[in-house]
Amino acid sequence: YSGRGTFSPEAFQMNPVLDQMRDLLRVVVPKEVPVHFELTEENPYIMGDASQVQQVLVNIVQNAGEAVSVPSGRVTIRTRLIEASEATLKQSRTASIPKPGRYVVLEVEDDGCGMNEETQEKIFDPFFTTKFIGRGLGMSAVLGILQAHHGAVFIRSAPGEGTLVQLYFPATEISVEEQKASETAREEAVQGGRGVILLVDDEASVRTVCSLMLTRIGYEVIAAEEGEQAVSIFRERAPDIRLALLDLTMPKLNGVDTLKRLREVKPDLPAVIASGYSSQE
Repeated sequence: YSGRGTFSPEAFQMNPVLDQMRDLLRVVVPKEVPVHFELTEENPYIMGDASQVQQVLVNIVQNAGEAVSVPSGRVTIRTRLIEASEATLKQSRTASIPKPGRYVVLEVEDDGCGMNEETQEKIFDPFFTTKFIGRGLGMSAVLGILQAHHGAVFIRSAPGEGTLVQLYFPATEISVEEQKASETAREEAVQGGRGVILLVDDEASVRTVCSLMLTRIGYEVIAAEEGEQAVSIFRERAPDIRLALLDLTMPKLNGVDTLKRLREVKPDLPAVIASGYSSQE
């Protein structure tokens, strides 16, 4: 939030990104709150970073879900294509005024408690929060990401009348060749690589899920439930194994010590060590 984030712009369509997020978005709101999607059939490309658009949407939908009352509340996600005028864009909450033109609009509406004028004025301020547990950085990130995309942000809300958040992303025209190249690059990225990965984790559920994910993108997976077993397997298959994926905290031999043992056999072995603990722990 305070440093320079990575930004990888490419041409993509909004609706497929939202389709991929349906299950995730239903998780970030209370189970009793329905999430409705109303996606336009017009689906032009925008130039930007899809992962940052996903971050924006998660932040806003989570806020919306917390604002509504259960079980009667609801959250609605819409997309539409508009021709935005200079007069409209001058009302954006972004620091700079975007240029008039075609915009893909992403809307998140809830029928929750709404906000008064004072709260709306402060909502994008860093560290401002109305939550008991919160850091006040989610909406600051939303504003920064929209500014980086040369977009616009609008808030419509009133106490007891819910909230409507509108995000404007500039539509872009790309040729058929550019469209095919973008889709091919995305497909190749999803396909992943080839080879054998050694997966070491003492939790069976983690081993199962990671093995399925890695297999789906093309890798062969050898799974071990603890460090000593991993070292034994590695001695037999070292020439074939391209990467070790290790849990940090395991009984007997932790991830760091396991990696040291593996690199005694193959010093240049690439490795990823992962942990579910927070950075402080």
